[in-house]
Amino acid sequence: MGILFNGNFDYMDTPQVAQVFKQANTSGSYAVVANGGRWGGRYLNMPLIGTGIGCACPQYGNLATVGCSIAMKIVSFLAGSNIIIFRDETAATNQFDLRLDTLNRFYFTRSTGAVTILGPSVQQFRANTWYMIEILGTVNNAAGSLELRIDGEVILTGTGLNTRSSANSWSNVVFARCPPTSHNLNIGDFLVWDTTGAVNNTFVGDHRLRTVMPSGAGDLSGFTPSAGANWQNVDEIPPNGDTDYNSAAAAGVSDLFTFPDISETNPGILNCVNLIPNAREEGATGDTVQPFIRSGATDQLGAAVAMTTSFVSNQQTFPADPNTSAPWTMPNVNAAQFGYKRAA
Repeated sequence: MGILFNGNFDYMDTPQVAQVFKQANTSGSYAVVANGGRWGGRYLNMPLIGTGIGCACPQYGNLATVGCSIAMKIVSFLAGSNIIIFRDETAATNQFDLRLDTLNRFYFTRSTGAVTILGPSVQQFRANTWYMIEILGTVNNAAGSLELRIDGEVILTGTGLNTRSSANSWSNVVFARCPPTSHNLNIGDFLVWDTTGAVNNTFVGDHRLRTVMPSGAGDLSGFTPSAGANWQNVDEIPPNGDTDYNSAAAAGVSDLFTFPDISETNPGILNCVNLIPNAREEGATGDTVQPFIRSGATDQLGAAVAMTTSFVSNQQTFPADPNTSAPWTMPNVNAAQFGYKRAA
C-alpha cells in the first residue's frame, strides 16, 4: 500500500479542513492561515483552546504498524500534553502518543499519559521552529516498537514495548492534536503511510507537497462552464463555490486540464500525485465524480465519490504514473493532464 493519506493546506480554506481531514475535531476552533507556512504558503493554526485535527484515518482500516510524517511548528505548549496520537477509534482509546516534558524533550506514553514507554529524548525541542516529525509505530502489548525521527534524524527508537492501551493490536487514526488550553500548534504537510508495497513504505524524511492549479485546457472539456473557459472556473485558491463552476447534466463527461510545470532545483523523489476534486450535486440524486489522469496514452480514473448538495473536497492519492506503472518523474508529471469525470 505505502502512502495511505497525503495532505496539506495550500489549496484550502477553513471549511475544507473537515472535508479532507475527516477526523477533524470541532470541539474548539482552528483556521487556515494564508501566509507564513513552512514554505511560505498556507498552514493550519490550532490556538490555545480545545481543538484538534486528524487525517482521514478510518480510510485505511485497522493496522498494527503505521507511520506518519507531519510538519509541525509548536508556538507554545503545556508540558505533558500530547501532540501526536495513534488511536484505536473503534475502542475510543489512544494506543500511544508523543508528548513534550518540562525540559522540551520528546517522549512516548500509553494509557493516555499514565505510562511512559520510551524517552525522553536527549534533543530538546525549540519553540517557533518548523519540524518534520516522523513516527513509525507498531501496536502490541509485548512486541510493540517505536521510532521517532525529526528532520530525518533518529531521536528515539525502541522494541519489545507495550504500546497497546485497548484490547486491539492496531490503530486506525493518526491525530495531530491541540489539547484544551495546552498548545498553540501550526500544521503543514500531513502524511500517513504503512510498510507494505514496494514504494513509499518507510520514512520519507524532509519533504514538500507542491500545490498547482489548472492553467489551460486539456484534451477534454465535456462540462459546461458557467463563464469563460472550463479551466478558469477551477483555478482558484481556495475554492470559490458557485461564483464560477463547470456543470454536467448527465454522466459520462469529463474535463482535463494542463498545469504549470513544477520546477525544482533538486526535485529528489516524487512520492505521489494527489487530486482533490471540489464538487456538489444539484439535487439528492446520487451523483458521483472521479479524479481523472491522462499520462501519455494511458488514462486512469480514481474511485467514484458520492456528492452532496454542498461542495465537498475529496482527496485521492496516486503513487504511480499510469503510463509507466512506475513512480512519477518530474517530466511525466509536468506532461500529464489531470481533471475529473462525472461517473453517475
